[in-house]
Amino acid sequence: MSKFRRTVTETIDFDGDVVSVTITPFKRAQMMAIVPYIKGTMNNEEVAALIDKAAPIIRECIVSMKGLLDDTGHEISIDDVLNEGYFMPFITALMFKIIEHSAQRVEEKKSVPVLVGSSQEPGATL
Repeated sequence: MSKFRRTVTETIDFDGDVVSVTITPFKRAQMMAIVPYIKGTMNNEEVAALIDKAAPIIRECIVSMKGLLDDTGHEISIDDVLNEGYFMPFITALMFKIIEHSAQRVEEKKSVPVLVGSSQEPGATL
């Protein structure tokens, strides 16, 4: 049986709040749109470019969010989070939670069949 889950609820600690976010994985086209922006080590400008590209896509992956409060104790909306610079660290954490949920783990990939004659087959040449 696949380990694919259509939704997952994650918690993110941010600014004194414990935020519960239910997310869906990225769709293939969504992931392909942001992959060119993801690097092993990223500086602040690269992270900002990734978030700028990913924000509308992230919005599509959020089912619900609870627990993020403003200074008066009112819930902050998903749209406010994605539009306010204050929440860049939260958006970054959220984005990587979605990426993590969207990708198979390395150990899970071992069961993927290899095509005979493919470059993945030991000793194969193409």
